[in-house]
Amino acid sequence: MLKVRSHEIELRKLSSIKPHPQNPRRNDDAVATSIREYGFRQSIVLDTAGVIIAGDTRWKAVHKLGLDKVRVHVAGYRAAAGDG
Repeated sequence: MLKVRSHEIELRKLSSIKPHPQNPRRNDDAVATSIREYGFRQSIVLDTAGVIIAGDTRWKAVHKLGLDKVRVHVAGYRAAAGDG
């Protein structure tokens, strides 16, 4: 049987979140426009060290919008250097 942790969401300051160093995406302007129009819908996923596993583009977009906190889900592991 698979044990699944509950999906806990918390608010974190952007300054405490670290972007993944190998993120290739550059479409943060479009994502910022979407967040401005429709709101922030999907949490950023972090590893236990606070490094982004999923959501680098959302992180960049909220910086552009001047937000200081964002919803995150902390996964129960630390990502390897090549993950993300």
